[in-house]
Amino acid sequence: MFAVGYLAVVMFMPLVLLERGAPAWVPGIALAGAAVLAPLALWGAR
Repeated sequence: MFAVGYLAVVMFMPLVLLERGAPAWVPGIALAGAAVLAPLALWGAR
């Protein structure tokens, strides 16, 4: 379940943000935040 959710964020979130008129740097920051939070979420799920 975690992998499916993570892939959905990585694949579709940048497209949605750009489609809604967000600046080009916003998806990069959001993906960097997801990369930082993923290990913490796995650690917290144990």
